[in-house]
Parts: sequence; structure tokens; C-alpha cells
Amino acid sequence: MTLAGRVTSPASPVVCHVTTAHPARDARIFHKECKTLVRAGYRVVLVAQHAGRDTDDGVVIEPLPPAAGKAQRLVRLVPRALLTALRQRAALYHFHDPELIPVALILCLLRRGRVVYDMHELYSEALAPSGRSRPVVRAALHLALERVPLRFFDLVVFPTESLRLEIGAPTASVTLVNLPTIQAGRRVPPPVAWDRREHDVIHLGTISPPRMAFMLDVARRAAELRPQLRWFFLGIADSTVGWARANYDAAFLDRHVKMRNRTTHVEALRHIQTSRLGFNYHPLERRFRVAIPMKVFEYMQMEVPVVSTALPELTRWLEPDRDAVLIDGDDPAVYARAIAELLADPARAEALAHAGRTKILDGLNWESSEAPKLLDAYADVLGR
Repeated sequence: MTLAGRVTSPASPVVCHVTTAHPARDARIFHKECKTLVRAGYRVVLVAQHAGRDTDDGVVIEPLPPAAGKAQRLVRLVPRALLTALRQRAALYHFHDPELIPVALILCLLRRGRVVYDMHELYSEALAPSGRSRPVVRAALHLALERVPLRFFDLVVFPTESLRLEIGAPTASVTLVNLPTIQAGRRVPPPVAWDRREHDVIHLGTISPPRMAFMLDVARRAAELRPQLRWFFLGIADSTVGWARANYDAAFLDRHVKMRNRTTHVEALRHIQTSRLGFNYHPLERRFRVAIPMKVFEYMQMEVPVVSTALPELTRWLEPDRDAVLIDGDDPAVYARAIAELLADPARAEALAHAGRTKILDGLNWESSEAPKLLDAYADVLGR
């Protein structure tokens, strides 16, 4: 291998990515990490929930059956994922979910290949239940998922530098930020003219009911300022849609809000292009202070202006009021006013959108910034 991580041997090593919680064509796992490795010459196998054995863009997908919820995944998928991974006889195994930590540790003990663990978020915060027992459960989860097992892996991957520092990562670690891929953007048609865009505001990705409640409050206040407001929630679970329908005025939802479940990555980018503004909100809780929302960069990539919470990781990368509108605090009226003012000023919206897209194309993208770090990390691990 070269120092840049590109595979030069005709007998390229097999690397096996394993996920039980993410779909096979997940934006980070499939479109970024696996495709990058294929282009570098690795033979890549992805074990994930899928309809059948498949090959897509050079990635061999070994299917796991569908499972509804964490309990089914633990009982049905985790043992099968272990057996499927072992059959690959890979030089390196790359795991993506905390429920797969026991599988990863088994492979470490069996010495069947190098083991990489991709820690997507601060799971001790995300998984701990609310209530009086939360501090105790959170401490136990921190030990079981973030402190003890990380010492055994050959490499730990983090999505933000803040999370890596929060965990106190082992020496063998790398930060790979979830930046957009230029290649995916090239598969989307040119932007739609401002006056022909279908939606005023788009929010991309899953939402918990508390966050949904906040955003619907923002939407309601923004609709008072702009009576023709059209807000599109794309990628939310059917259960969240049902919750919204049960708790909010049907007339308001029918007039101002559209909700749709998951779609493909490229189709999501196309929907962004038909919107005038991209929105992101996260409460400034501990788990979100060390996270970075990929959707913000995808809005920018599709030349759509952004209104977002000023998360610490975003302020590392973006200049407020030049690259995006970044808002401190949890006042829905402030968000609503920022949205209404931007929609009423197409010239400012266009300037923000152009600055954002230029920043993505000039280097704030996966291919320029993060892919080389992935290849160098793999070369280092396999060369030890």
C-alpha cells in the first residue's frame, strides 16, 4: 500500500462493514465510507438489512432480514451478523452500531482480522431513559459502550472532534466528519428557480416528538408571518406522523405542513432543491453539543440557504450570516422570524445559498477533506 492508503496489490484485502441498525444504502456507511474504499481498490462487503444479495457500485451487500425495533435486531440480526461477517474472512471488520460491540469483541478475541468501531454519536446520552435512574444508567452505558470496549479495537472512528475529546478516545482513532459527497450532488439536476420551488422550508431526517413539537411551533409562528407558508418534513417515522396528527390541528397541518417517510439519498437531495430554505433545530443538550447535523451541509450543497441552531460543531465550520443563519437558544419566535425574514428577501437568501455551496465545492466535502483520512487510517491499521 502507498502512504495515501490506496491499494496497489492485485490481491486487494477484503474489508467488511457491518450494521444492524442502518439501511444498506446509508449515506455515511454506503455512499461515503464503502464507496471510497471501493474506489481505492479494496474489495468491500457490507452486511446490512436488505432484500437480497446485491452488488451496487462495487459494494457487495450481504443481506440481513428486516427487523422491527431494537429487540428484534438483538435477537434476530446480531447473531446472524456475526456468522455472516465470519464467512467473509476479511482482513478488516468495520462495525457501526453499539449493539454490535459484543460481535466486534468476539472477533478481537478470535483474532480474525483488524476491528474498527464507528461511534456515530454519544450513545450514553442517547440511550439513557429519562427519570430518576437516568444518571446511574447513563454512567453504566458510558462504561459499557464508550469506555471499556474502545480499548480493544484497532481503530475507533468519530464523526466530530468534540465527541472524540468527550469520550477520551484511545490513541488509534480518527475523526471523519459527515460532510456531503460531491459525487452525489452531480447526480441531481440543476436547481429549480426560486419562484417555482414547491416548498418554503424543508427539514430532512428523523425527529423525536419533542423536537417535532418545537418545529411545529416554529412553523405555526412562521405561518402567522407568511400565511402561504409550506413546510416539508422529509424522512420522519410513521409513528411521528401519527403523533403529530393526533396532537395538532388538522386544518393547520393540511394547509401548511407536508410529512413523508424515508426516501433514497439522491431523491432527498432533489427535494432539497425544490425548497427555498433548509431548517435544522437541536436543543443544546450534551449529546447534540458533540454532534454535527449532516443535513445542514446537504442544504448548502444543493444551494439552499440554511437556518439552524448554532451547535458548537457547526460554528467551527460556518461563518454566521455569511454561510448560514445560526441561532442561539430555544425561542421558537426567533426561529420563525428568521425564517420569515429570509423568505421575504430572495436576494439575501440567494447570497447565503451561493456562499454555502461555494464553501462545499471549495473543500468542505467528503472527497477533499475526509476520504483521504479514511484511506490513511485503513492503511495504518492494515499495515500494523
